[in-house]
Amino acid sequence: MKIIKSTFPADTILLSQKTVYDYSDSYEIAFLSPRKEIKSTSLATAFFSGDPNWIQYLFLLRNKIVALFGLKTGDSLANREKQLKNFKYHPGERLGIFKILYKNDQEIIIGEEDKHLDFKVSLHITPSLNQQQKFTLQITTIVKYHNTMGRIYFTCIAPFHKAIVKSILKSMVRQLEH
Repeated sequence: MKIIKSTFPADTILLSQKTVYDYSDSYEIAFLSPRKEIKSTSLATAFFSGDPNWIQYLFLLRNKIVALFGLKTGDSLANREKQLKNFKYHPGERLGIFKILYKNDQEIIIGEEDKHLDFKVSLHITPSLNQQQKFTLQITTIVKYHNTMGRIYFTCIAPFHKAIVKSILKSMVRQLEH
């Protein structure tokens, strides 16, 4: 599986919002699946339930550190697994530090607005036009800093962010391939 840095999906809702942002990236991976279609709720389920252990531990560490500065933290891993069982992925629902902001059949946008920065993450699926059951999965991130703390915070996590996105893409594909 080859992950490539890409441009935003042409039909992402992120582009229609005319959002001004300080940072952005987008990564994509193509894969085959026995499914004829993949909906955005399947993307979100794969995103929230498939993080490798090292990412879970990084989030726990992040939550302990940012709590000292009064920033929002996520729930424990046990609470997240329990919440996932009944999660409907409706805009406004929250899972950990992520709030569902928008959803259509091929894209779900999650994110958070905090006092130091806002971020949005698009999980976007595109079926191949010429090959049935081939899909392109993209994760696109945008970040808007509100202050110096936001800039410093994201500068510290940016190297981890790229590794996390790539790892989550692989994990999501493993789930969506079955």
